[in-house]
Amino acid sequence: ISIDGNGDLLQLKQRSGIIAYGTLHCLPLVFPVLIYHLKQVVKFKYKLFFTFILMLSSYLLLNSGTTTPIILSLFGVVLALVISKNNKRNFLVVFLLMLIYFLFTSNTLLIAMLDLVLPYFSGSAVYNKINDIQDLLKYGEVSGQIGNREELYNVSWETFFENPIMGSSLLKDGGGHAYFIDKLAYLGLLGTIPLFLFFYFQFKVIYVLLNSNVKPYYLLSILLFILLGFSKNLGGFTYWFFMFFMIPGLSVYSFMDNKK
Repeated sequence: ISIDGNGDLLQLKQRSGIIAYGTLHCLPLVFPVLIYHLKQVVKFKYKLFFTFILMLSSYLLLNSGTTTPIILSLFGVVLALVISKNNKRNFLVVFLLMLIYFLFTSNTLLIAMLDLVLPYFSGSAVYNKINDIQDLLKYGEVSGQIGNREELYNVSWETFFENPIMGSSLLKDGGGHAYFIDKLAYLGLLGTIPLFLFFYFQFKVIYVLLNSNVKPYYLLSILLFILLGFSKNLGGFTYWFFMFFMIPGLSVYSFMDNKK
């Protein structure tokens, strides 16, 4: 729902229970930590609770018509289900998944798989995006919404390479659709490196406080956040609330029966 500039309508939608755009894109970031708790807890009521939250969130994403959160969710859930506290094993799992993808996935197979899932998104915005992806695989050219987004990314990259040190002084010179790429265009390396250092030290402070068992899942949430930041514009309070409060809070808190 597009309600830019209409504050009254935004408040009405929020009071009616309509989920915010930012919240929708942040839900996949929480999945790895939720799956960690689902794997760790013993009591049935906790397992039922986390299963319900994951199913409800997945239902919201599938009915939202937004492609990026769905892709991030699939990626995050698969990795969260197979990773463990053994970092060597986690690296091997990620490496094997990437190897399998590059060795056994062809354009023909991808097109066939997209044909299988296409009917499930009939009548939604995802349906048109899947068609655009199939055109890209078949003809090597992008069109529709995907083509428009590629043009926005290219605008930001072109602006950055014109002045990689200082960036552009005019915000309109960027594409405005990918947070980290846009920051490179607007601020250049001189302004973006401190921003990246802020994220690094903030995540590191949280990371060292966590139990070793949950650390791989927290790192996976950070990875999903980085992927989101390179494909979407992270505007608004919601993204920072999730990354700096909700996800760290869920990572620190233990649902196990522990009196310590």
